[in-house]
Amino acid sequence: MASDWEELKSNYNKKGLVLFLGAGVSIQSGVPTWSDLICRMMESLPQTGGKDAFNTLRQAGFSLPTITEFIKRKIDAGLFISALRECLYREFKFRDVERIDDGTAGRFVEDTDKCNPTLVAVYNLAVLDRPDGLTANPKVHAIVNFNLDALLEQYDKARHLVKGLPGKRRCIHTIESPSHDRIFGRVNIYSSAWIPSLRPIQRESNKRSHLHGPIRT
Repeated sequence: MASDWEELKSNYNKKGLVLFLGAGVSIQSGVPTWSDLICRMMESLPQTGGKDAFNTLRQAGFSLPTITEFIKRKIDAGLFISALRECLYREFKFRDVERIDDGTAGRFVEDTDKCNPTLVAVYNLAVLDRPDGLTANPKVHAIVNFNLDALLEQYDKARHLVKGLPGKRRCIHTIESPSHDRIFGRVNIYSSAWIPSLRPIQRESNKRSHLHGPIRT
């Protein structure tokens, strides 16, 4: 019987992969798990009842999506987004991660390479570093992301900037809505919330492909 790694290698070579990413890909950079994130948000928003209310809801068996919806109903949308961002990146060195530029790209890449080998390994699987530049790995058909952060996509941008390549020439792209088409020539990231609505993923050759051999982190 083939080992899991042999089966994974066979799927990669024959069909390619779709990567399923969880908190493990970001936590080493200081980004919290979903549970810790929601707890932080309730601590920072007194109108939700704070940490004690979070613990009470969890002990009563309420799921994290349900508690998240509870928070949304207690505050307006603008406050929810700002609290989410503040709590998500509170312990992250580059808090304004979506504004990585030429001045911060080198430090961002150096810090990520040092502290988060998981994210770097995922990136090196999804993106090939060739003499003529960075290119999306055609064997990685897509990424399904259970995280809320933008670390992987911004690491891609930073790697391009460090190599002197235009930041807009990224290899990884986040699909903003399930109704949006994927961009060919890139590894597209889909939110895990869209799994029920994901259509088969087209390869560059326009042949139909389904989700094969997930890697979870």
